[in-house]
Amino acid sequence: GVEQSIEFEVIPQMYDLTIYASDTVGNINSREVEWDYNFFEDGSAFESDIYETDSSFFEINMTTGQNIISQSGNLIYNGTSYKGTSSCVGRDCNFQTTIDIPLVTTGESEIKEFYWDLKLYSATESFEFQTTTYEQNVSRIHLETCGGSYTTKTLNFTAFNEGNLSRINPFKFDATLNSWLGSGTIKRSQSFTNNAASEVNLCLTPTDLTQQIDGQVNYEFSDDNVTYVKRNYYFYNHTISDTLQHIPLYLLNAVDSTSFILKVQDQTLTGVDEAYIYIQRYYPSDGQYRTVQIAKTDSGGDTIGFFKTETVDYKFIIMKDGGTLLSTDSRKIVGTTVPYTLTFTVGDVLPYPWQGFEKDENIDSSLSYNKTAGTITFTYIDSTETATSGRLLVIKRSTANGTITTICNTTSTQSAATLSCDVSSISGDVISYGYVDEVITDVLTIVITTVREIFGNFGLFVGMLIIMVAGFAFIWNPSAGIISINAAIIFTNLIGFIAFSPVFIFASIFISFIAIILLKT
Repeated sequence: GVEQSIEFEVIPQMYDLTIYASDTVGNINSREVEWDYNFFEDGSAFESDIYETDSSFFEINMTTGQNIISQSGNLIYNGTSYKGTSSCVGRDCNFQTTIDIPLVTTGESEIKEFYWDLKLYSATESFEFQTTTYEQNVSRIHLETCGGSYTTKTLNFTAFNEGNLSRINPFKFDATLNSWLGSGTIKRSQSFTNNAASEVNLCLTPTDLTQQIDGQVNYEFSDDNVTYVKRNYYFYNHTISDTLQHIPLYLLNAVDSTSFILKVQDQTLTGVDEAYIYIQRYYPSDGQYRTVQIAKTDSGGDTIGFFKTETVDYKFIIMKDGGTLLSTDSRKIVGTTVPYTLTFTVGDVLPYPWQGFEKDENIDSSLSYNKTAGTITFTYIDSTETATSGRLLVIKRSTANGTITTICNTTSTQSAATLSCDVSSISGDVISYGYVDEVITDVLTIVITTVREIFGNFGLFVGMLIIMVAGFAFIWNPSAGIISINAAIIFTNLIGFIAFSPVFIFASIFISFIAIILLKT
C-alpha cells in the first residue's frame, strides 16, 4: 500500500474518568478525575490503505495529566488483540506495534477497524481506557492463473524430458502455493490444477510489490506409449514480482528411472525433517547442471529421488530454513544394497570428546562400558516421572574415511529404564549417546582394539610362527606335537593374533584326537 500522511491539529481532549476505590472497612468511594491527552499521527501512525498479509506499523502518542510510572497497551485490530511496546517519560507516552494484516474475507477489499486499549499507572492511581476507533482500507492480493484481469505474469511452468530436454506437452500440473507481503505470519493460499497443460502461467497483483511464496508443485505425464515418474517442485520463501520467472519441470521416463531413498541425518544419526534436496543433473552438451528434482524430507529425514543410474552425473544441494546444509561433489548414482539408499550426513563433525549438553537436575543417568562382557549400558531415572522416552544410540566411526555405522539404536517408553548394546564383536572408534526425551544426557567414546588390529599382518605372521614352533618343538613325539599345535591355535586365537572360528578350533581338536588314536595303534 502507499503510505499516507494525515495531518491533525493537536487539540487536547478531556476524558472524564470515574475512579473507584474502597476504604479499609469495605465502603466504596468514588471521585471524578480529569484525564487529558493529545492524540496525533505523524505520517507513520498507520497507513490508511494497505494490502492483506503486509506488515503495518501502528503508533499512538499520549500526553497525560499526571506523571506515569508504568504503562501497557494493546492494539485491538479487527477484534484481535496484539501486544504493543510502550514507554512513558513523565506525562508523555508512546505506544506502537507492527502486525501482519489479516486476510480479506469478502470481495476485493474490506474496511478493518482498530483501536488502542491502554493502561496507565501513576504514583497513586491506575487508569484503563480505549481510544477512538479508526479504520484501515485493506485490499486483497492475488496469485492467479493468468487470464481476464490478471495479465502480469510472474511464473511460467514448462515440462521437459530430463533425458533429451525435449518439451512434454501436455502434462498434469497440480500445485498449492502460499503468498504474502509481510513477515509471513499470515499467508493467502491458492490451489492450481490443470490435467492437460502445455504450460502454466501465473499472474500476480499488486504488480508494483514483491511477494513471497512457498508451497509444492506436483507434475507428471503418462499415456498409452510412455510413463514418466511423478515428481515435486518446492518453493520456500521464494520472491516473485512483475518480472517473469521460467520454472522448468523435468520428468524422467519410468523405463530409465531407478528410485532411491534419500536420507538426511545429522552427526548423531537423527533424521533432519523438512530439508530440501536439490538434485542437479549434469548435461555435457552445454556443461550445465540443471535442477531436475526438488525433494523434501519427512519427519524421519527420508524422501524419494529418481535417477538414471551408472551413466549420468548428479550432485546435491541440501537446504533447510533458507540455509545450505550440504553441497556435494558430482558423482554417478549406483544401486548396491536393496532398498537403494543415499545417505547425507550434515552438520559439524562431532568433537572428541563430544560436549555441549547439560543434564536436567531431575534426570539421574549413566553410560558405561563393561569390557569383560563387551556391553555398553545406559541407565536413566526421571525423579518426576514425566519423561516419556529413553534411547541408547551406539555408532562406529571409521578413522579411515569418516563414515558412520549404527551399531544399536535401542529405545524405551518408560520414565526409567536400563538399555544395553552388545559390542563384543565390534572394534574401532565407538561413540554411544544416552537420550531422555530425545535430549542427550550422556556421551561415551571408547576405542575397542584387538591385538590383531594393533599388529596387523605382522601379528598374523607371529601367530603362524608360534604354531609352527609349537609343532616342531615336539617333532620327536608326534602325539605331543599334535597337542602342542592345538594349544598354540587356541593361544593365538585368545590373544588375537589370528581369528579362528569356534568351529575350526573344535574340528581341529577332534581331528587331532583321531590322529593320536591312529598313531597309537
